[in-house]
Amino acid sequence: MWRCRPGPGTRLRAVGRDAHTADLWTWLIIAAHIQLRLARPLAEDLRRPWERPTDPVS
Repeated sequence: MWRCRPGPGTRLRAVGRDAHTADLWTWLIIAAHIQLRLARPLAEDLRRPWERPTDPVS
């Protein structure tokens, strides 16, 4: 079971049952962050049909 408790400052920190579960969550967050970073160029200039295109960079 996961609970959030106030940590140092005003941030919340997750409190898990064991270190292995915390490691799994850490790797899950890292993998999600990598996927978002890799997908950034694919979504660089996605416009709706009614939006103006961006100016080309020269």
